[in-house]
Amino acid sequence: MSGTTVFAFLFVAVLIVVGLWFGAKRKKELAVWATNAGLTFSPRSDHTCDDRYPKFGCLHRGHSRSAYNIASGSWNRRPLEAFDYRYVTGHGKNRSTHAFSAVILGSGLSLKPLQIRSENLFDKLTEFFGLDDIDFESAQFSREFHVKSPDKKWAYDVLHQRTMEFLLNNPKFSIEFDSEPVVCWRNRQFDLQTRESAIAVVEGILDRLPEYLIRERKERSCMIPVYVILGVVAFVLFWGIGMYNSLIRTRQHVKESWSAIDTELKRRYNLIPNLVETVKGYATHESETLEAVVQARNNAVASTGSPGQQAQDENMLVGALRQLFAVVEAYPDLKANENFLHMQRELTVTEDRIQAARRFYNANVRALNTKVEVFPSNMIASMFAITQGEFFEVEDAAVLEVPKVSFTD
Repeated sequence: MSGTTVFAFLFVAVLIVVGLWFGAKRKKELAVWATNAGLTFSPRSDHTCDDRYPKFGCLHRGHSRSAYNIASGSWNRRPLEAFDYRYVTGHGKNRSTHAFSAVILGSGLSLKPLQIRSENLFDKLTEFFGLDDIDFESAQFSREFHVKSPDKKWAYDVLHQRTMEFLLNNPKFSIEFDSEPVVCWRNRQFDLQTRESAIAVVEGILDRLPEYLIRERKERSCMIPVYVILGVVAFVLFWGIGMYNSLIRTRQHVKESWSAIDTELKRRYNLIPNLVETVKGYATHESETLEAVVQARNNAVASTGSPGQQAQDENMLVGALRQLFAVVEAYPDLKANENFLHMQRELTVTEDRIQAARRFYNANVRALNTKVEVFPSNMIASMFAITQGEFFEVEDAAVLEVPKVSFTD
């Protein structure tokens, strides 16, 4: 190993040791400062700082971000967080670690975005191309500070003459307002005196806010819960209206699909008298069977009960028709009758259409019942007495078979 290599190795080792010593010394000094100020101190890294303050651009640089040496608590009745911050830029050989210090002070007010920092050469160049920041009555302040805000009036309200003089006569920092807290930082680490100066600058700005502005922001802060409550009420109201309309539409679909069943049932009722007359011409000795069909048909026509009761009456009619067609087997001439064959085909088609309408109706009933039963739509259904629909079906498995009215030799 050459002497140059050994020297380089020792130099790097010395730098590391010195860096560790200064880091430990800084940590100890900050811990003492925090204790004397009545603050809580933690040297541990906090990787959530950027998430807790999403609007502060200085906390969102690079990657692998974390705050450390954190002093937190109350400072002159305002919440304070003072910390060192590091982040990484680049990867691999181009990887660099950066560190700076910042203080965040709560204002207790509803603030608007505002950025204040020292003006640099790049700002003057962009000004030359028309990308100017906000200018103020004080030419000196406009020369020394770069100010940006989406609301110029807010910037003028905050940075009035006394505040501009205060900032001109104190150390310069980069300052940014969020919706309530204010951050103050520099692109290097603070010593203890600079940290207190940064806190004092933020306090000075907040303490110099005009009375009318404080009153206005406090009123806005008080109104925020009201707006939230009104927003929640409006959401619940619109949700309730939407859910109610959905229930009503589904119930209307049930009624419409029941009308389709009723139409097909009436079609079958109209076919039965002609069928009975045709059979009577060939099977005069089957009067009891024919009377049973007529009676079942009349009961079904007169039924005004629920879909369940209607289904029972229809099944009685289907049973009577089955018995009638069983009797027809004994009359070959009747089976060959053109009029009988025509009505037989019509009944077959009608039965198919009844079954299709029944399936559609039951699907709509199932959709309605689900909405009536499940949370949270069941609350709306209960409030407006929207009840479950009844399926058009029978429990007896023998009756569930589709009547076979088409007979061939």
